Amino acid sequence: MQGVLHLKDNVAVRTESGELLHEKINQIRIYSGQKYTMVDSASPGDICAITGVNSSRAGGGIGALAEDETRNGIIEPYLSYIIIPEERVEQNKFVADMRVLEEEDPKLHISVEQGLRGVNIRLMGEVQQEILETQIMNRFGYRVRFEAGNIIYKETVIEAAEGIGHFEPLKHYAEVHLIIRPGERGSGIVTDSIIPEDVLSRNWQNLILSHLDERVFRGVLIGAPLTDVRITLAAGKAHEKHTEGGDFRQATYRAVRNGLLRGNCRILEPWFSFEIKLPSANIGMAMTDIRNASGSFSEPIIDGDMSTLKGKAPAVSLIDYQRKLTSYTGGRGHISCMLIGYDFCHNESEVIEESKYEQDKDETETGDSIFCYHGAGRTVKWDEIQDYMHLPFVLEEEKDSGLSEDSARAETMAAGRKLASDAELLAIFERTYGKISNGTLVKHKTKPKESEYRAMEQQKRSLHRLERIGKPDTHFVIDGYNLINADEHMKELSKADIGAARDHLINILANYRGYLGCKMTIVFDAYRVPYSFGRKYKVSDTEVVYTKENETADAYIAELTKEIGKRESITVVSSDALVQEMSLGHGALRISSREFLLDIETALQEIREFLDENR
Repeated sequence: MQGVLHLKDNVAVRTESGELLHEKINQIRIYSGQKYTMVDSASPGDICAITGVNSSRAGGGIGALAEDETRNGIIEPYLSYIIIPEERVEQNKFVADMRVLEEEDPKLHISVEQGLRGVNIRLMGEVQQEILETQIMNRFGYRVRFEAGNIIYKETVIEAAEGIGHFEPLKHYAEVHLIIRPGERGSGIVTDSIIPEDVLSRNWQNLILSHLDERVFRGVLIGAPLTDVRITLAAGKAHEKHTEGGDFRQATYRAVRNGLLRGNCRILEPWFSFEIKLPSANIGMAMTDIRNASGSFSEPIIDGDMSTLKGKAPAVSLIDYQRKLTSYTGGRGHISCMLIGYDFCHNESEVIEESKYEQDKDETETGDSIFCYHGAGRTVKWDEIQDYMHLPFVLEEEKDSGLSEDSARAETMAAGRKLASDAELLAIFERTYGKISNGTLVKHKTKPKESEYRAMEQQKRSLHRLERIGKPDTHFVIDGYNLINADEHMKELSKADIGAARDHLINILANYRGYLGCKMTIVFDAYRVPYSFGRKYKVSDTEVVYTKENETADAYIAELTKEIGKRESITVVSSDALVQEMSLGHGALRISSREFLLDIETALQEIREFLDENR
């Protein structure tokens, strides 16, 4: 409890239906056994009962906790016990009795392990343990004992990572990309989506988000529950005929685990704020103990022969500290603690070693994916999925540690390759028109000088094209949907499947960008998509942008040209008069969509001629 509770206070209470009400406190009672004393107020640390608040429910809070229930995490149990009946009680009956208590107090988190006599239960400490013992005896008629409590650890991430889950056994299909980012302390797991509805149906998106909410995900260090993260649905793909609801469940679960394996996880442990009152002669001992426990404290308050020390420290270090304090102060010392939430574990390596958790052997959690191969499902390990996935990475910049050796090598080669090399032109041609019949690029029996001459001629043609429609360092900013509507084939395709038309355009422009060696940004309008937070990713070094909700492509292009127009040579591709006018005002060149499409066709013709010459 925080703050002070007064008699006749009006406090906020949230009902079972979620409605927020304000009710008056009629009595504040301090119990001692079956008797109680009525008081006018209750302070932090007091255990009391109140009357008059009739709409409260088990697990709910009052006051600020009712108004913002995300703060209820600070009162969650932090110790896990094994509770065992001391008398002969059938296991099924015992578990059923404990489930009754769990329904009344969901934070008990009753769980049963195979082969274990008794059940696991979460408690706040010895006081709640004694209350529970009495309740069980009075209600169910038998005694129980508790085995030593263990700290409940949790796991989180400290940097963004992208998780990929693919589930494709025969006649099934789903792929999900999730971005897992660090969240605020005490926030739990927050989910959202940035996928436009014309890319993935809202029904599929809602299904994926529901799968993220329905399960307690485990970390990869000790298998502890995941918390304090924001999981964003960044990309997803379904099959028109083969996708079923359960497919996205599998892909989602695998994507979360995959992201945790790719990311940087840390262990969290419960922390206490504390106040120690003890003789001034013993203050040095207390300060030393807190430092050794990885805690911190403010300047001691000295009042005659007694002192007060306030600070915070890991809960595991303070649970039994009262006994030690009593011992070295001769019974004059006292400590009061309050759980303030979870923070980084002070002895993480020791906890990992003691847990004996092996992430690769956890059959209930897997980051591997399943792909269809020769009519059967084939498992692909979590660190190899980037070579098989059907959608590109969404994060703008991949961390070096998150790439496989093959991926890193491919990026290095791509950065250093020549614009007019035979291999690149062949790749551009094959991506656009399909494989060449002979399947390989034949080595030419020409002299080195002749080969170099042809490459130079091709490079000159590319530079000439850039000089005609811009400059050699031109940055093309393209209004994507405007360009689709300017081409009859893509326009017809968009009526049947806007996603297919968009992918076709991106593929053509990525090839064209590779041919010219320039910068390129394709902007797609998402202003009609509700809850769109905007999205950026790259396809073959071509930047693809989806605008935010209520943001048009026109506005984005105008802002972009204004921002980078002074340091880069910008050419805006659009037939929209408003876009052209705004771009001109920011110093950018303009080219109509139809003219740009004609130039692309000319470039593709040159690629064909080049390949014919070199067969």
